[in-house]
Amino acid sequence: MNANKTSYWSQEEIQYLIENYGFKETSEISKYLNRTGQAIRMKAMYLNVNKKIYREWNQEDIDKLIKHYQSKTKKELLEIFPDRTWSKIKSKATNLKIARQRKNPDIINGDCSKLLEETNEAYYWIGFLLADGHFSKENRLKCSLSVVDANHLEKLSNLLQTHSKIYKRKLCKDACNRNDTINISVMDKFFIGKIKEKFDIDNNKTENPPNLSFYRSLPVHLFISLLIGFIDGDGHIAFQTGRKDCKIVIQIHSSWVEFLNLAKNRLEEILKIKIPEARINKSGYCFIVFSNLKICRYLKLFTMQYNLPVLNRKWDLIDEKKISKYEIAEKNKPLIEKELENGLSVKQIIDKLNVTEGQILRLKYKYK
Repeated sequence: MNANKTSYWSQEEIQYLIENYGFKETSEISKYLNRTGQAIRMKAMYLNVNKKIYREWNQEDIDKLIKHYQSKTKKELLEIFPDRTWSKIKSKATNLKIARQRKNPDIINGDCSKLLEETNEAYYWIGFLLADGHFSKENRLKCSLSVVDANHLEKLSNLLQTHSKIYKRKLCKDACNRNDTINISVMDKFFIGKIKEKFDIDNNKTENPPNLSFYRSLPVHLFISLLIGFIDGDGHIAFQTGRKDCKIVIQIHSSWVEFLNLAKNRLEEILKIKIPEARINKSGYCFIVFSNLKICRYLKLFTMQYNLPVLNRKWDLIDEKKISKYEIAEKNKPLIEKELENGLSVKQIIDKLNVTEGQILRLKYKYK
């Protein structure tokens, strides 16, 4: 606006005052029109334009404010709350004890509310962060991976609407040295606090695992999603010695032995099989081995069914179509029994069913 302001009000200025006096701060209108605050108030009084009587904050408004106040800009917040002034928004945030995040290069804003959703993806990432993340007492979430797995951390960054950063070791010369790390760091005093409360995550979770009552009651699809995330964080998938089928090994601090046995128990319930319990080795770590092909195949198919954002370099080792010799034998058992009852010879059954002689002989004694 023209800096050489006279007492005359143009129609454009009057219209601006009428449209904004109920929504914008007097100081903001004053700056835009290049008039004093007193002149603004006097003209508004003359035009019978009153400050807007603000409606009460309902729960939906409060939830929006809690979710966005820390990370959104002033402009974005005014767009989210178009019927409220900036001072009203700040006043309500102060009342709710929500603070704006300082512009600190070590703090990367994000939206951690996604991790509180009852979705398979959210529970996958909770499992991953239980194993490989850090929750500070200040409610900062940190996660660091080798640059080899940069794409994986980028997936988490995208979910949290934050950014990842690569930190290179001083002695590294290559652009993609395996010792380089990629990190994310998100400060969210409200939502990270809620996450820690919901999942009972201690600041020193390595030695203080969560109470298992919540995890025992989780629906199967959410618990398995969490377990798969945990495997990606602290697990190892490899071929068994001299064989083409895989095993899954999880090794972690001994305080987590009950958690690993809970995973064992729930898999036993789902697959109707027996699994060896988790054990503690001489180094003080507890570990569990899932070597049964049924387990590996079930978990791999689960990642595919629910499109979980897994570490492909691990899960690609598992052939979800593979069937073990034991499973083949169990499948053939009723067919062999039927042909033995019909009086077919061993050779005839081999030719008809394409099974081994040993499979037939193990069953034949029943019908002598």
